[in-house]
Amino acid sequence: MKNAVLENKLKEINYYLENPKQFRRVYEVINLMPNFNVTEAEQHNIIDNYYESENNFLQRMGVSIRVRKYKNKKKQVASLRYSDDVNLDYSGMYATREFEIEMLYGQEFHTATSVLKFFEDKLNAIYSTKLNVNIFRQLENVKTFLTIKTDRQSYDVINNKQFRAVINFDKVSYVNHKTKAVEADNILQIKSICEQTKETLASLNKFVNELEKRCILIPMHDSGQKLENALLLTKFRKKLKEDVKTKKS
Repeated sequence: MKNAVLENKLKEINYYLENPKQFRRVYEVINLMPNFNVTEAEQHNIIDNYYESENNFLQRMGVSIRVRKYKNKKKQVASLRYSDDVNLDYSGMYATREFEIEMLYGQEFHTATSVLKFFEDKLNAIYSTKLNVNIFRQLENVKTFLTIKTDRQSYDVINNKQFRAVINFDKVSYVNHKTKAVEADNILQIKSICEQTKETLASLNKFVNELEKRCILIPMHDSGQKLENALLLTKFRKKLKEDVKTKKS
């Protein structure tokens, strides 16, 4: 049986860029690659809201909940993701650590009864005995603690060996509603959207290796690291800046 988590990691590769000017350099390198064709850019505006309760219920359960709003498409999707620390092996029912359900555009999370019930079911299913807690009530009481806004330029890259990938240039801002801190990142995402064969994987490796040779890229080892990085930046960088100001004064 194939490892679905491993396959997903092969399909998506993420990097940090030191500044937004590097997006142009990456685009130039991609256009100069032989045997790869690049489509015209598409613009996307994405808002991710992450939720938590006052008693950190979701963190203690080992999950994160996100509501993603695609402003251009007028679409809204809620997702629940298990952390790598949660053991899913015995359940025998999960090939992925992330589950999604579409919401009405503009709907508040705590009012979306069908979404809350869907997530309640997913949380109950990973435990062998029923939890002694009202999960639905806990989900009703969560609040936004982190907002990530992404301005995205998206390109399709293809070759003559059935390889196809989406390249996303993301200018990202983080707002931590608890600390009131605001930070930013520049992220390059390479997402394979073709069937995983020896030929397409070879094309993906060739494409990535060429980029890594010609551009300064900082690997993001897990797509979930985007959330972790946002929390680290907004929790600790603000304190670091304050410490520096204190020393200067």
